[in-house]
Amino acid sequence: MAESELKAGVPIIRVFRARAVAGKEAALAKKLATTSVGVVSGKAGFVGHLAGQPAETTGRDFVFITMWKDFAALKAVFGDGWRESFLPPGYAEIIDQHSIEHYELTAGL
Repeated sequence: MAESELKAGVPIIRVFRARAVAGKEAALAKKLATTSVGVVSGKAGFVGHLAGQPAETTGRDFVFITMWKDFAALKAVFGDGWRESFLPPGYAEIIDQHSIEHYELTAGL
């Protein structure tokens, strides 16, 4: 999605998905609950977050979802690299693969 296509003033949902390296699931869960929260907490325009871990004990896929007041707030935190996953130190060693997606909050929710 090009920057010019994003609507001004519309809340943005940012979905980070990550697959933990086998045996590193607890480490990833801990980092999402601490380090990832620390990256966004207190930032202007940050509305809230959700973190999810696999419902099945054999799963390795996690999500970290943040909500932002609008695109301007999101870009103020992540800069021109807002389309990319931001990996704080220590994440690369415990993640096999990751992605980032953005959604506009739909009306009526």
